[in-house]
Amino acid sequence: MSARLGTPIEANRATAAVVAVTNPTGNAAVLVLPTTQWCLLCALFFQWVASASAGNRTISVLVKDANNLVLWQTTIATALVASTTLNGYLGGAVPLSNNAGPPITFYSPIPLEFPIPPGCTVEVIDNAAISTTDTCQINAVLVS
Repeated sequence: MSARLGTPIEANRATAAVVAVTNPTGNAAVLVLPTTQWCLLCALFFQWVASASAGNRTISVLVKDANNLVLWQTTIATALVASTTLNGYLGGAVPLSNNAGPPITFYSPIPLEFPIPPGCTVEVIDNAAISTTDTCQINAVLVS
């Protein structure tokens, strides 16, 4: 690596197991970002798999600080119906778009090199609270 380009910063990948929790706004998968210091959120990927329970799910992605205050949020415009998969890709240079699927693919920009304070979480939630048997997995790319 040349001195002009500098030394690349090592990226750390954090993953969350499938978590289905009930909260006041619906069902959610929650990824606690594993950092004790400020870091940069570079990209997110999630996959929501709707169970066979009938109903239109309204999926949102929220980044919250340690005090549960929303730092950033987006909502998927296409409703997710029973037995359907939603793949979400979020990053700094990603254009906002939806497709009707199946599976539904959602792209969204996030703030470029999004600064994240310690104790932040990423939540992917179903605002309609259709089924507690839906599953979701979230992956995040962080730079510390």
